[in-house]
Amino acid sequence: MKKLDLIKCALYDTLPYRNHLDIKGNFGLEIEMSLINEKDKRYLLNDKLIEMGYYDSFDDSMLYCIPFEIATPKLMDCTFTWKSLEELSNRMKDCELNFDYAAFQVNLDSNLTELELYHLVLFFRSFEHIIFKFSRGYDTDLRVMKYARSLKDFLLYNDLEERNHYALRKLMWNKRFAIALKNDKPYRQELPVTFVSFRTPNSSDDCFLWQNYVNTFYHLLHSVKNLDLDFIDDRLCHNGKARGKSSAILHLDDAITFSNMIFDKDMDKIYFLKHYIGSDEKEVKENIKTLTL
Repeated sequence: MKKLDLIKCALYDTLPYRNHLDIKGNFGLEIEMSLINEKDKRYLLNDKLIEMGYYDSFDDSMLYCIPFEIATPKLMDCTFTWKSLEELSNRMKDCELNFDYAAFQVNLDSNLTELELYHLVLFFRSFEHIIFKFSRGYDTDLRVMKYARSLKDFLLYNDLEERNHYALRKLMWNKRFAIALKNDKPYRQELPVTFVSFRTPNSSDDCFLWQNYVNTFYHLLHSVKNLDLDFIDDRLCHNGKARGKSSAILHLDDAITFSNMIFDKDMDKIYFLKHYIGSDEKEVKENIKTLTL
C-alpha cells in the first residue's frame, strides 16, 4: 500500500482486537497501575489467573500510594491467551485505577547473537523518536522515564562502536534503560541473552493496546536478523553531541519507514500507525490533504 493509504486506514478503518498475531515463541507482560481501593487487588488478580501463573510482581521503584503490578507467566500467541488478557482488561476497566506513572513491559524470547544484540541497540536508538511516541498509546505524554531512559544515555558512556562486550553486558537485568537484556540466571550479568524486555510503553487498561505493543516489539526484535544496516544512524548512536529527533512530535515519514522495516504485512503497519498517531489523530485528519510523504 502507498504511504497515504496506510495512514488513512489507520485513521478511519475499524481495527478489531485479534485472536492471533502470527508470532512465534513465548512472551510475558508486566502491567503497572495505582489502585484507589486496595480491595481491587483480589478482583483483578483472581483465582483463575493465579492458577494460570499470573502473579503480583511488586516493584519498589513504582511511584504510587497503592502500587500494584500484574506479571503474566510465559504466554503463547493463541486465542486462549488473548481472551484471558481481554478478560483482565475488562476487569481493570471496572476499577478506579491511575496510570500516571505506570509502565507496561513486554518480555520476549530471544536467540539473537551478540552481534545482533549490538544491532538491536543501535537500531532502537536510531528510531527511538518513533518508538517512544508509539509507546504513549493514546496518551498525550510519556510517563516519567526514570526507569526506561533513552539509550542515548547508555551510549554516551558505553562505546558500542567497537562491539564492546563489557558495555553490552551493562544492559543485563537493568532497570534504567528502554531495553533490558535478560537471561535465565536472575540478575547475573552474563551473556547469552534468552529474552529482551521493552520498557518504554505507558501502562493502560486497554488489551487492544497491549496486543499492539506485543506485536510491534516482537517484529522489531525479529527484524534485526535481516536488518539493513544503512538505516542505523551511526552519528546519532556514537556521537554524544549528536541530536536526535523529538518523540514529542509527529514524524510520519520516519514512522512508515520504520514500519516497513519491521513488518511484512500492511495490516500490521496499519495497527502500528494507529497508535503511533495516537492523540495527534485530529491534527493528522486536518492536515492529511497537505501531507507530502
